[in-house]
Amino acid sequence: MTTHSEIVLIVDDEKLVRRLLVSTLSSEGYTCLEAGNAAEALVHLRNHQVSVILLDIMMPGESGVELLRDVMAAHPDIAPIMISAVSNSDIAITCMRQGAYDYILKPFNTKEVLLRIEYALAKRKLILDNIAYRQRLEEKVGEQARKIRASEENFRNSLDNSPVGIRIVSTDGQTTYANRALLNIYGYSDIKEIDSVPYDQLYTPASYAEHLERVRQGQAGEPVPSNYELDIIRKTGEIRQLLVSRGEVLWNGERRYQMLYQDITESKQTEKALQASYNKLDKTLDAVIRTVALTVEMRDPYTAGHQQRVSRLAYAIAAEMGLPPDKIKGIGVVGAIHDIGKICVPAEILSKPGRITQAEFSIIKEHPQTGYDILKGIDFPWPVAQSVLQHHERMNGSGYPAGLSGDNIILEARIIAVADVVEAMASHRPYRPSLGKEKALAEISQQKGIIYDAAVVDACLKIFSEQGFTLD
Repeated sequence: MTTHSEIVLIVDDEKLVRRLLVSTLSSEGYTCLEAGNAAEALVHLRNHQVSVILLDIMMPGESGVELLRDVMAAHPDIAPIMISAVSNSDIAITCMRQGAYDYILKPFNTKEVLLRIEYALAKRKLILDNIAYRQRLEEKVGEQARKIRASEENFRNSLDNSPVGIRIVSTDGQTTYANRALLNIYGYSDIKEIDSVPYDQLYTPASYAEHLERVRQGQAGEPVPSNYELDIIRKTGEIRQLLVSRGEVLWNGERRYQMLYQDITESKQTEKALQASYNKLDKTLDAVIRTVALTVEMRDPYTAGHQQRVSRLAYAIAAEMGLPPDKIKGIGVVGAIHDIGKICVPAEILSKPGRITQAEFSIIKEHPQTGYDILKGIDFPWPVAQSVLQHHERMNGSGYPAGLSGDNIILEARIIAVADVVEAMASHRPYRPSLGKEKALAEISQQKGIIYDAAVVDACLKIFSEQGFTLD
């Protein structure tokens, strides 16, 4: 069993729900606390270092939404996850805007709950690490600023004892002064030893080329950067990354250049680790999206895999059209959850073997708007909610829900529209057998420029005919 140091507070007026969650989370090594109402929850929060709070929205007395506001005000470092038996997009959006990390509907899948908690903890750690990193960086900058503002009579002493490497250079490049910190950074015993080493041996090749360019700029009277990064080679051969600040000073009454050197090697490594955390969070987001997609498809076994296949096809179309990589990724995300609004469509309609009635089709036609309402409060880096809303719009205005036409439909939605119809026609449905890939491609060819975007159709046809794309 994995052991977690995090404490999870479960706030729900239903004892059976609390017991189920405690059993599930405890088996995974989490420490769990229980509260049946807001008052009990606040007592736990005062007495324990809670990392995640699972918060039921509908409770007697103070509601979960009201308690969420109090929690975020007093404990902003806690990751709240809302739980509700009612799918209400307005409440979900309100909770997300107040700081909730996630929103889970009852009855829930315990594996999904564990995944949501892991995602919340990863996001929480990333936020806390970023805050701590910024605080440390601000403290270092503040320390440097205080030293620079020191009085002139203590100037030499502060230079000698400064943790920042300091060098005073004449206009012709000769070193007038170097403090102990600078010598330690380079690994030499004194300034004469440093000056005896040619510049091309002090810098990496790339940094030496940048140094020569700065020299050329200075000699030509062009502006020389006052802040830049530098990769040096220490006496031991070790490469270190420095942040250099360059400015003019008066030294013994003569114009000199003061160079401040700060070793940022560890900071760069921290940035790489932070980027790795972001990448991990991105993978977690992908996993959550897949989980959401599967949640929809589990209610409609006849179309299982539909969203994944639409995602693959839309991704390939976008790539063939030469769209930027980030835009292509966003289109893949939209494809994976474009039918999320069907979660509110009764399962008996989705899996009905016969022809559906006009009234039933009217219910189905609400799923783009429902999907939009679910997703619009999430700050995706792509227009996911708008794409989901428009994926049944058509170029001639014959689609739904708004009857948009032409360029009023965003490109992402136009791509999903083509991928969606091709996959649907080529796959089996409860009310008909598969029509086959050929009929699907013939449909979009006949309606190219009328119902479907011409450029999107051309790209779709090309990946099937020239790249051998399959929907398997």
